[in-house]
Amino acid sequence: MEFRFGRLLGAGLLSMYFTAVLADAAARLDGYLSGFDTVSALFEQRLFDERRNLIERARGTVLIDRPGRFRFDYSDPPQLIVGDGARVWIHDPELAQVTVRDVDAALGSTPAVLLATGRPVEEQFRVEALDTGAGYDAFALEPKIEDAPFTLIRLAFAGGELRRMELVDQFGQTTLITFTDIRRQPAVPAGAFTFTPPAGVDVIDAGR
Repeated sequence: MEFRFGRLLGAGLLSMYFTAVLADAAARLDGYLSGFDTVSALFEQRLFDERRNLIERARGTVLIDRPGRFRFDYSDPPQLIVGDGARVWIHDPELAQVTVRDVDAALGSTPAVLLATGRPVEEQFRVEALDTGAGYDAFALEPKIEDAPFTLIRLAFAGGELRRMELVDQFGQTTLITFTDIRRQPAVPAGAFTFTPPAGVDVIDAGR
């Protein structure tokens, strides 16, 4: 009985230790993300299949003004994603189509919720600090809900700035996003976070 009690006590203390470690990792990550009130950057996005073969490559600019306002301008291929605080607009010029959704439904447990909303990360993710040995402060995030579009998210920071974001989806595909020319408190152009569908495009309200 004493041996069994000792094992249970040890297991309880170990559980408390790992809970504290995870909480500390989440707090550290929140500290990094708290500086994203207004930030702009260039990004390159690459999509790999489950065998790490390159499928797609894209690049563009991102502008974030938390909470809830963001703008992703893809230049190659062209696409625009605008969050105005209430809705998210996705404009695909090649398809002549605009999709609009409620911001909470659109972000869900996606990486955008980390960058754009300012919510504590542990509300929707389990956070673990990673030892990269490469000069980065890195974290692994696992969504708490089962139907999240991504099963694993990795974030890497250097010099206090987000440099890499790696997303693994339910099909084993990996999206790698790298950020450069990161600027805090940049000048925000008027109308940067408003969107009016161009004439002649199909508008799909995915919230209905």
